[in-house]
This record gives sequence, structure tokens and C-alpha cells, in this order.
Amino acid sequence: MRDTKTQKNRCLRCYHPLTAAMDIKADHIPKNGDLSICIKCGAVCAFTDNLTLRPLTKNEIEKISNSPEIMWDLRNAVSLVYFVQKVKNKKVLEN
Repeated sequence: MRDTKTQKNRCLRCYHPLTAAMDIKADHIPKNGDLSICIKCGAVCAFTDNLTLRPLTKNEIEKISNSPEIMWDLRNAVSLVYFVQKVKNKKVLEN
């Protein structure tokens, strides 16, 4: 796993600042059309050629919906984001 610095982006749903990307399965540098999941809210977007974020197209949504493997990976990644946020929020409340 390695981080790839990206242009400063904001999540299209929650506007959280995003400045890097990481592939949880391999050393992969994101490219146009690769999916991005917001570390704050779990929103799914896609990268552009210059590594900014854009909404998914209808064709991309259909392709994802028809792929059990992609759906499984997204479900696990978004669940991980929610878990991390829950742990972070719990630590804040304990302090």
C-alpha cells in the first residue's frame, strides 16, 4: 500500500478536504475513472485525468451495480470508513 498525493480535492458529498489516495489492495497509482471513497463520509466518486474528483456517470454506476466483485469491495471499503469514523468519534468523546 502506498499513498499517492493528489491535487487538493473536496468530497462531493461532505466537502472534507482530500489530498491523497491509497489502494488498499496493491501499489496502484489512481488514473482516470478509478473510484475514490471519501475517508470521512464514504461517498464514492471517480478520478479525472488530473486526479480531481467527479461524480460517477450513469454507465459507471450500472457497471458497478452489475459487478458483484466491485460491489463487495466497495461495501467493505465503505464499512471500514464508517468503522474508523466511529472509533475516532469514540476517542474524542472519551477525552
